[in-house]
Amino acid sequence: MDMQPTKPRCLPTIYSFERREPRDYDVVTDIQYSSICHWDIHQVNNECDTSTFPVVPGQEIVGIVSKVGTKVTHYK
Repeated sequence: MDMQPTKPRCLPTIYSFERREPRDYDVVTDIQYSSICHWDIHQVNNECDTSTFPVVPGQEIVGIVSKVGTKVTHYK
């Protein structure tokens, strides 16, 4: 489950989705914490006229790697 604004300057709505199975080069991270920065607010408000909706703000995450693909060589 996640939250996303569906148009500029609107309240986010909750939506759910199913993830595909991890592939050979994927790293699965169990997200523990997430935050947004000021740029995310600009994106949600479409202040630069470059946003594509729906948008999921926030790229700052902290988590624990729970799975790595068979061909992953870093971040184990």
